[in-house]
Amino acid sequence: MTIYGIDGDRGLLIAMWQAGLGGVAQTVATLPAGVAAEHGADLTEALSTLSATLWESYVRADAVPGAGTIIDDAHLDRGDALSDWIAAVVQHRTGTAADVPIAFYDPIDDAAHRIATALDLVGNADLDGAVLAEVRREVASVEAAARGDLSGRARQAVTLSRLDVSPVQVVAADQALHREPLGSEELFTTLDPTAAAVAAAHWLEAAVSVVADISGIPTTAVLDAADNIEALPHTAATTVLEMMSLRCTPRDAVIDLVEQATAIADGEAVDLYGARDAIVEAIRLAEADDSNPYNLEQVDRVRLTPLAPHRPASDLLEQFVAGIRGCWTVYAEYINREAAHAEGLEATRGSPTQQEFLDAVRIRAADNAERLGA
Repeated sequence: MTIYGIDGDRGLLIAMWQAGLGGVAQTVATLPAGVAAEHGADLTEALSTLSATLWESYVRADAVPGAGTIIDDAHLDRGDALSDWIAAVVQHRTGTAADVPIAFYDPIDDAAHRIATALDLVGNADLDGAVLAEVRREVASVEAAARGDLSGRARQAVTLSRLDVSPVQVVAADQALHREPLGSEELFTTLDPTAAAVAAAHWLEAAVSVVADISGIPTTAVLDAADNIEALPHTAATTVLEMMSLRCTPRDAVIDLVEQATAIADGEAVDLYGARDAIVEAIRLAEADDSNPYNLEQVDRVRLTPLAPHRPASDLLEQFVAGIRGCWTVYAEYINREAAHAEGLEATRGSPTQQEFLDAVRIRAADNAERLGA
């Protein structure tokens, strides 16, 4: 989301957002002389709240590409684009008085009216115009992200975990992995992480199957074998591989895990059976531990998701990329044992052995490409 602030020394209204690698700041407007600090604070808070609400709509996949607006049930009867509607609220100051705080049920309505109130308190036409233009830029960036265009301000979508994927972004991530199957900075800094995770799940499945064919290790055990060579986080990645082995598509498997983790971050549990099983297992282990006289009183915390709840898509993407690299280490152990043990794995990077592995993974990923679009 875009955060707004006041540069008091220069009298500027500033917009700031994360862009995958570092952050970006942009001047929105020059404040009129003599603006009270509390009025500036009201305006920045209202703008930040509107941005948070818009990007939350994107995360929930209420942002509909091609429709020209961000839609949910509360906005279906608005014929104009959402930015036009917000602008109308701000310009007409409907239902808002500076001295009477009014809370609106719809969060976008509420934020728009609060922006109107804040501008009323300042009372400057130039600032009104600059803020209206800023609102349109913010709405446009969210709609661009929903279409799969993460250029400009829409780049901040790379920090979010969307509960849907843009086909455009999945294709872009697939192409990035074809260029660099072991992963690249591009995956983490320019692409939507949920879409990138979908593509990476497909490529991990290809890498695992290549290793399984060479080593005889079951596909769902390849990452355990890699972990025995070099530690890597792979609980969630293994779960997704197991789901895909049961004919679940990469998209459905990834979104299912991301949705579960997002719900837990909100204090909810959507996988009741999974939560129950995790708690029952923790209790069983505690009660079986004879060295722990306090049993349940000192039981370890129970993890309800294998992902970081506040950044699940990025966490999952990292596990997939680590898993692909782990597959390479297992492949090197079986195909190039002497080089791997005598010189170390780093010495074999870029070697014919690694190129053979990458080519085999590319072929396997292409063979099953139809699953990526399902």
